[in-house]
Amino acid sequence: MRIAFVGKRAAMKTFCAHHLYKRRGFKRMQLDDGVTSIIRNMYTYRLHKRVTWERRVEMYDALYKLDPNIHIDYLLSKLSITTRDVVVPDVRYINEVEKLVAAGFIIVRVNTSQTRVHIKGIKSASAGTVKLQEYYGHNFDAYPVSYSIIADDRDKTRLMLDNILEKERNKLT
Repeated sequence: MRIAFVGKRAAMKTFCAHHLYKRRGFKRMQLDDGVTSIIRNMYTYRLHKRVTWERRVEMYDALYKLDPNIHIDYLLSKLSITTRDVVVPDVRYINEVEKLVAAGFIIVRVNTSQTRVHIKGIKSASAGTVKLQEYYGHNFDAYPVSYSIIADDRDKTRLMLDNILEKERNKLT
């Protein structure tokens, strides 16, 4: 089973992916894994020094402008060597969503009822991002989604994710 999460920043996508990783044994793969590797090699980070998410997003967007398929193609090549269930929490661009759907991923939109405005992220987002689509468009037909959940409470979110897994596993049998 392959699941990818989309939605606004701070909508608990990482929490959802962590739940599937810890409780359900999914392998967690991120589209920015290659970016982290590039940054570590180019800037010679110390062994345990963490690359900040701001730096990863800046590099991610810069590489995307050079080649819109670089991140998704890297992830899809890594998928060919795993047999485990996979979860991807950081889908940013609509073309990535479309390629993941074509690769058999279940797309889950994670949203929150709390109003959170992150203007910094919106101003720096590149055209074609899911973030801009969610923030300005309110037209979710632009990219396909299998499920949509409201993640306000951790326990309810876990329950919703488990229900989605159960429905999808029942489809397979």
